[in-house]
Amino acid sequence: MKKITKDRYPEKTSINLVMKEQDGGNWKVQVAIFAVFLVLLGIFVKVEVVGRLNRVMEASAEYGDVQSQIADLQKYNEGYEKVEEQYSHYSSNYLTEEEKVLQDRLQIFEMMEAYVMPHAQIQSLDISENTVTVMIARTDLNVVSSIVAMLEGDERTSYVSVSTAQTEEDKKNKTVNANLVIQLKPGGETDNAES
Repeated sequence: MKKITKDRYPEKTSINLVMKEQDGGNWKVQVAIFAVFLVLLGIFVKVEVVGRLNRVMEASAEYGDVQSQIADLQKYNEGYEKVEEQYSHYSSNYLTEEEKVLQDRLQIFEMMEAYVMPHAQIQSLDISENTVTVMIARTDLNVVSSIVAMLEGDERTSYVSVSTAQTEEDKKNKTVNANLVIQLKPGGETDNAES
């Protein structure tokens, strides 16, 4: 069995608040550690703070250069609309949608020079949209037939129709007056483009 005893309380009635100072170590070591800390802090500031600020300043300077180049180019191009308007007459930009499907008029004249004029005398020439009407006077019927064959062989031609008339004088000379109606394909469209 256990013996019952009275609890014991501590008997010390005073507290010693004075501590013995500990030696902090050698002051030279502390200075060396502080110097190493300062060196590391300096490297950090140089790389992370000053380096980034320099990159930001360089980027800002490049941005300023680019902005000035853009301003110079905008100033240089101020009159572009006027120049474009002047030169649009020499390109297809000024054409309406209806005009863009028409064959080039210069090419039509080149066709007439190549296929008709060396063989017959043109009395009249009428161009309306993609239809060319040519009146040929006092020409042999075989020549008219060869002109029609050459025109139909051109890739810009859709078809050619011919009507002829003959006067008494033409009968004596064995010639005819021919009216050729040449229907052209829409502008830019050729047999090669279709295949």
